Amino acid sequence: MTTPEVALEPPAFGVAGCGVLGAVISSFLFGYSICVLNSCMDLIAVALEWCGNDWQSDCIGSRTRQGLVNASLYLGAAIGALLIGRPTVA
Repeated sequence: MTTPEVALEPPAFGVAGCGVLGAVISSFLFGYSICVLNSCMDLIAVALEWCGNDWQSDCIGSRTRQGLVNASLYLGAAIGALLIGRPTVA
C-alpha cells in the first residue's frame, strides 16, 4: 500500500520573509528620519543661535554641532538597542 505524495508549500512569511520585511521597513524609516533631521537642522541652529545671531545657520560651529546632534541620536539608538537586546539574548 502506497501513500499519496503531498506537495509541501513553503510558508508565505517564514524566517527569510520576516527578515526581508524588517529590512525594508527599517530602510524606509532610516531614510525618512535622515530627511526629516537634515531638513530641520538649520532651524535648530537658528533657534539656538549657534552662529551668534538669529539668522545664520551655516558657520563652522553650527555645522560641527549639527554633526554631533545627528551622531548622538544614532549612537544613542544603537546603545539603547544593545542594552535592551542583551538581556533577552542571555
